[in-house]
Amino acid sequence: MLARTAPPEFIAVIGKPTTYTTKEGNVLISIRAESILVVDNATRDRWVAETANLTTKRLARLQGNEPDAVKAREHYNTDVEQYKAMVAMVVESMRAR
Repeated sequence: MLARTAPPEFIAVIGKPTTYTTKEGNVLISIRAESILVVDNATRDRWVAETANLTTKRLARLQGNEPDAVKAREHYNTDVEQYKAMVAMVVESMRAR
């Protein structure tokens, strides 16, 4: 399938994630592809917009005082501002198109 695609086509990969923990404690994640589809620009744009919206909502929850948010901050040490900047960059790139 991939050999038949021509940039700038967008593809969707559907598969099952697998995790593996190394001896050093690093977690490696891979996806075993089950299906690969070419998608049109409108579909890709909807997915990107929805992901940006949901990420913004998750970041807002992460900054709250709910017990799960506190645990997540302690465990993942997420730089919320970095993620907000990435979302803003994505939204701006969508507007430019």
